[in-house]
Amino acid sequence: MGDSLFSPGSLMVWSIASTLAAMTWSFRVRAESFGSRRWLGLTALPGLLALASFFSFAVHMHSRLGGWPDFCGTHKLPRDLVVHY
Repeated sequence: MGDSLFSPGSLMVWSIASTLAAMTWSFRVRAESFGSRRWLGLTALPGLLALASFFSFAVHMHSRLGGWPDFCGTHKLPRDLVVHY
């Protein structure tokens, strides 16, 4: 088990895949129950919003800086990126 298995990118892929698999299974097993669909959507919403927020910041940072930064932290970021962060 190398570092690639526990890298942030592969953990993100596993997280998304497992969420989609759980949602698919729930819709197939309880297709007649609208309540379970509603609660599944409500429980998945915070994670999906966090994922959308992360990727919107990543796209904003990449487009604003013209590439990925070579530093960590917010001390060298422009003000609009710090506000978005």
